[in-house]
Amino acid sequence: SSGITAEYGVTPDTKLNFNFRKTFYIEKETEDWRLLTNIVNNSAEKKITFTVVSDPGDDTDAECSNLCKATVDLPVTQDIVEEELPLLGERDGQVVGVLCVTIETMSAIRALS
Repeated sequence: SSGITAEYGVTPDTKLNFNFRKTFYIEKETEDWRLLTNIVNNSAEKKITFTVVSDPGDDTDAECSNLCKATVDLPVTQDIVEEELPLLGERDGQVVGVLCVTIETMSAIRALS
């Protein structure tokens, strides 16, 4: 761990920013559509879990390892904009950082009406 820290200049106070955006298109009468409908109608769990994984690099035999997770409750009345979620370490469940997320679901939820 300290080798990686020294190599990349990362300290416990270092803020790392990763920009990632994913859009999911949901067509009517698909499994995703039914899941969203169940979430809106309060019959499905309303949580999304984000998992941060390690990158095995160029080693084609290596696999990614789960490093930490963050979970957010998915509201059905508003979008989530730049909410900071605690990242909990896989090994000990301690907070190792924060994940800032934006989840825009209202247009899809309105389409259910």
